[in-house]
Amino acid sequence: MNGLSVVGRLSVGMLADMVGPLNLLVANTALAALSLLVLWVPFDSVGTLIAVDLLFGFAIGGIVSVIPVVAAQVFGLARLPSIIGLLFISYFVGGLLGVPPMSALLDNVGHRTDYTSSIWYMAMLPVCSLLFLVAMRFTVTRKWRARV
Repeated sequence: MNGLSVVGRLSVGMLADMVGPLNLLVANTALAALSLLVLWVPFDSVGTLIAVDLLFGFAIGGIVSVIPVVAAQVFGLARLPSIIGLLFISYFVGGLLGVPPMSALLDNVGHRTDYTSSIWYMAMLPVCSLLFLVAMRFTVTRKWRARV
C-alpha cells in the first residue's frame, strides 16, 4: 500500500496542473471508494485483497498530495495556515470515526470473526467524503470540464 501511495502522490501531483487539483481529489476519492466497495466487500481471495491494497494505496497517496493545494485554491493563501490546522484537527476526528466504530462492529456484530460490517462501514467513509467533495466542486464551478 505504501509503495503505491508514493506513486499516487507523485503522479497525481504532476497531473494536478493539467486536470486541476480539486478534480483529482474527487477522482481519487471515487477510486478509493470504488476499490473498497467493488473489490473489498465481495472479497473472496488473497489476490482480491492485494488489488484493493494497491488501488486504495494509490488513491490515498493522490488524496494526500492534493489536499493542501485544494485548500489553498478554495480558501486562499492568506488563510492557508489556519485551514491546514483545521485539516489536522479533522484527521483526528476522522481517526475517531474510523477505528473505534469498526472495532465495535467487529466485536458486537461480527463476533470477532466476520469483518463484513466493518468493511461496509469503512467503505462508506470515502463515499460520504465523495458526496461533500462533489458538492464543493460544483460550488466552485458548475462547468464539467473546468480545471479546478
